[in-house]
Amino acid sequence: MLPFFMRIDLRNLWLTCFPIDFELSGYNTIEWFVRHCLIIYFMIKYFVLSLQYLYLKGGSMKTAHDRSYLKWWLLLAIAGMAALMMVSCSTPVEFDADFQKLMTYTFGDSREPLMVIQDRIRASYGDAEERLNLELQLAELLKIESSWECKDFACRQLMIVGTKKSVKALSGLFGNEKTADMARFALEKINDPSADKALCDALEGASGKTLVGIINSLGERRSASSVSALEGFASNADSDVAKAAKDALAKIDN
Repeated sequence: MLPFFMRIDLRNLWLTCFPIDFELSGYNTIEWFVRHCLIIYFMIKYFVLSLQYLYLKGGSMKTAHDRSYLKWWLLLAIAGMAALMMVSCSTPVEFDADFQKLMTYTFGDSREPLMVIQDRIRASYGDAEERLNLELQLAELLKIESSWECKDFACRQLMIVGTKKSVKALSGLFGNEKTADMARFALEKINDPSADKALCDALEGASGKTLVGIINSLGERRSASSVSALEGFASNADSDVAKAAKDALAKIDN
């Protein structure tokens, strides 16, 4: 684990300036140090150049060429700082040895790899850093070419540790009828408005049992933001869809 002073991240500064959230995984200490030194360099460079530019702009002795030169350096400093902060905030997720054993898991195989992850999740209670690490690896399993059983297991565990950081990966499962149910069950448990939005977005293009399931999940979440969308399904020609929408609206009203 990194020392306290090295865990002070510039990610929050990035999110304050630009509300674009990136997935964040564990650090490589040397990589962390180099990236953040460069970011700090660009930040200092930006403020120094800003002061110089303002000074030149107000000075009658300086030429337009000098001001133009500094202006382009300012733009370069801003671009460099933004690019490095984005890279720092979007560190790719790397699977540890326990998760690598899950990728090809199928029914009938030894359940030991599953039990190891379950034990780690139980042990992570109260440890936000480890919980985030587990969540990001579970979410990443949904994005790669892993087995159906692996994805099913990952979704079940995300019902426990899932946050808004898992929503995008879970949303990607709605395109396949075989994985849509596992995605909606996990989203039901995520206490964040982004889960409601993901379920509402999934309504479009869904049909049959998948559509009924998504509507049921919105009802279980008592999602007030989905009322207008559900009202449109209450008069659907498919009686199962219409009933599900009415039941969901009734739950939201209560």
